[in-house]
Amino acid sequence: MDFSIRTYSPDDLPQLVSFLNRNHEYDSFSDELLKEKLEGDPNWNAKNALICQDNGTIIGFMHVVARDIYGEKRGYIKLMAVEPSYRRRGVAS
Repeated sequence: MDFSIRTYSPDDLPQLVSFLNRNHEYDSFSDELLKEKLEGDPNWNAKNALICQDNGTIIGFMHVVARDIYGEKRGYIKLMAVEPSYRRRGVAS
């Protein structure tokens, strides 16, 4: 697999919104809503928003956050999606 993985950039927003709307059956995103979900998070860190591409097309996305919960740092996946034709091929591994 020759996919590339890189961190999110604000320039990705339009393509990422389109990608997430195709791959989240029960959720709908606008540019404003996704920007709020990502950059509006108090624990936002662009290093924790990863885009997987195949020939310049987004095929996977994962946003993780670390929060202080009851005095302990906890990390969790806040948002994730993989294009159906790329699932079970190691994109989100």
